[in-house]
Amino acid sequence: MKQRLAIARALLGSPTVLVLDEPLNGLDPQGIFDIRNLIRRLAHQEGRAVVVSSHLLTEVEQTADHVGLLLKGRLVLQGSTETLLRQQAAYRVLVDDPSAGKRVAANLKLIASEMDDHSLILRADTNSTEDLKAGELARALVVAGLEIHEFAPARMSLEHLYQDAVRQQERIPA
Repeated sequence: MKQRLAIARALLGSPTVLVLDEPLNGLDPQGIFDIRNLIRRLAHQEGRAVVVSSHLLTEVEQTADHVGLLLKGRLVLQGSTETLLRQQAAYRVLVDDPSAGKRVAANLKLIASEMDDHSLILRADTNSTEDLKAGELARALVVAGLEIHEFAPARMSLEHLYQDAVRQQERIPA
C-alpha cells in the first residue's frame, strides 16, 4: 500500500513529467498490472512524460516505449524498446553437445547463452555490423559434427542487451 500511496501522491497536481523509482517494487500481481496500465495511460492517453528507473528489466520491457540502459553511471544503450529488441537476430538452438555449440559460436564471433534446458541462444554482439544468417549458423553447427534437435528464432530481451553492454564495457580498459 505504501507504493500505491507514493504513486498517488506523485500524481497530485497533475505533473506533466512524472519520475518513478522502482514503481512495481513490492506490489502484488494485480498491483503490478494496475500500475503498468496507469503508466501506459499517463503516457499515451494523457501525453505525460513518465520516467521509470528500475532494475527489473522484464517489467521495463513490458511498459516502456523508449529505454536508456545505464552501466556504471554511463548511458550505454538508448532507443525505442521495439527497435532495440529487433536490432539483432538471435536463434535458439538445441544441439547434442552445448559445449561444442558454444565453441562454434565463439568461432563465428557470436554470443552464446546456455538456457536451463541446455539449449543455446546464439546472437551477434549488439555492436556487430554482421547480420546473423540462419543458414550459415546451421551449416557451421552441422559441419562441426553437431546434431541439431531444434532451431528457431529467439526473442531478444532487455536483459540480453544489458549483458551485451556489460561484456562490451569489460573489454574497454578503464
